[in-house]
Amino acid sequence: MSEAEFCDKCVADLENKILELGPDHVACFIAEPIMASGGVILPPTGYQRRTLEVCRKYGVLLALDEVGFRARFRKSPVRRAGRAGLLRNVAVAMGNSGHAGFVPDLLVALGDDEPLLRGHAAWALGRICPQGDRGEISSRLRYHAELEAHAEVRIELDAAIAQLTDSEET
Repeated sequence: MSEAEFCDKCVADLENKILELGPDHVACFIAEPIMASGGVILPPTGYQRRTLEVCRKYGVLLALDEVGFRARFRKSPVRRAGRAGLLRNVAVAMGNSGHAGFVPDLLVALGDDEPLLRGHAAWALGRICPQGDRGEISSRLRYHAELEAHAEVRIELDAAIAQLTDSEET
């Protein structure tokens, strides 16, 4: 089987699985590298682009790790910002949107490996958290603040906690 045929098969498998489960039942496709004894096995040429097309077609979120990000945006100006820079910008846009629908994604971002993203996710949560969820979100932020090793991220977590606590009292 050629690399192109293998790519076709992998993309078809993804699309068939989405159709089998029903697009309304698939929220996210997580693309991670395969670890082998010799290192990381990279996906076939075109795989990242084509899986993104399938995910867009069915409204499925595509989640990439650092290796997947590099492969997907290798020849794109997005690559210059890097995964951390891109996700930081997304967190800022989410925070500026005022849309509480982003809260679950921002909570996930608090656990990311990248401190830059964790800090901006905390900032965004402080801006968009719905009134009724402020106690729960404050608790989650406190939990992350206790575990956080980076001082800059702790500052953002503490500021978000203070913002949520202040707005609860008013």
